[in-house]
Amino acid sequence: MGKTRAWLAVMALVVGFAMVAEVAPAHAGTLQQPLATVTGVIWNTPTIPVCWESTADDFPDEREFVEAVIESTWESAADIDFVQWDSCTPNEPGVHVTVGQDRPRAHVGTNIDGRNGGMNLVFDYATLNPTCNRDRDTRFSCIRRDAVHEFGHALGFVHEHRRVDRTETCDEIEAEASELVPRHGAILLTDYDQDSVMNYCAARTNGGFLTESDVAGARMVYGPWDNGIGQTFDITTEAGVWEDDGWFGSQVTYGRITTRRVSIAEGEVGEIVTDEFCPHDEARVEVATAVVLTDGRPNASVTTSLFEGMSCDNRDLEATVTTNEPISFSWRIRHDVTNDEWYSNDRAHSIVEFQRVFDVPAAAASCTDCASSASASAAAAPVIPPATTPAPTVPCKTKVCDPPPQPCPKGRICVSTSPPTLKGGK
Repeated sequence: MGKTRAWLAVMALVVGFAMVAEVAPAHAGTLQQPLATVTGVIWNTPTIPVCWESTADDFPDEREFVEAVIESTWESAADIDFVQWDSCTPNEPGVHVTVGQDRPRAHVGTNIDGRNGGMNLVFDYATLNPTCNRDRDTRFSCIRRDAVHEFGHALGFVHEHRRVDRTETCDEIEAEASELVPRHGAILLTDYDQDSVMNYCAARTNGGFLTESDVAGARMVYGPWDNGIGQTFDITTEAGVWEDDGWFGSQVTYGRITTRRVSIAEGEVGEIVTDEFCPHDEARVEVATAVVLTDGRPNASVTTSLFEGMSCDNRDLEATVTTNEPISFSWRIRHDVTNDEWYSNDRAHSIVEFQRVFDVPAAAASCTDCASSASASAAAAPVIPPATTPAPTVPCKTKVCDPPPQPCPKGRICVSTSPPTLKGGK
């Protein structure tokens, strides 16, 4: 993959507290609000490691195909990069993918991080869905469909068909009222999308291709935050002053907490807002904060300055600290500032928290190139690779196994445990 882009953008989805979501191709519409809980599920990094458990060892073509599919979908749509794609070691960070015969499934968002078997994919559908095993092209199409859906879960999106504003139901699902989202702090990122890759009802029609809403929702979460999709943050500032009066002792005063909301889009210059705290007409701390978008990603700028004098109007700057760094959903910057003059040991600190706020679905609807991005993603879909390894074999349940003839159903290979010269092999 080797991309250096910041983060990937995910569609109008649901991010939920659900620990595991089973698969059925679709796209999404609700997102779990990570700022509402300390166990939020959105990744705070643009690079997410992926590894294969040993159950995938016999499927080199399928593994390579899945990597290419994810690169052409989620990575293409948003600023996220799934990296590594090698063999797992126990409990290493990232997405651990097993390959088995049970249903595809994945833990949601960062709940999957480092979890052995956190995602399961199916490469041989003989037991789960024999129709997918009809031929190689069909099998790889099913793999694509399921992989895109499950990696959507890994990014934090849950099932679109369980939205409260859904306009349809389908045979595969009939969600109970208690299962409908938003719930558990989830939020809806876009309007309901019946074709979403996270929607079970789209399983028959969506073969693992992102829709315009999928792309818009992904970008709202992971960026790039441009083309009509801006960013909104709540900024909370706390300050404190520790005053050392030498022979007269010292006192500690913790400052007031202020909260403000800022919104910014690509190309805009973030407004710098300064909060100040002066508890005892001597030491004063100023905290200047701003959010700017740099190369489509939000960056926090915080400057904490300590002033001393005979009143709160003094401009005698003693020390200052500045931080500029990328932020994601929830970010905290702390500064400690000290006046080291021999006659004073006054100190100040500041804590500034940045938390994402979603302005939906207006932001997703304003994306100017999400439709073209979805089309480009579909056009870049990897071709099904030619067979370089034997097709998966499933023992034939018949006592007549020696050729000719081969009585096994199409797509299955008769396997005999008896010498080939014997009849009635088991």
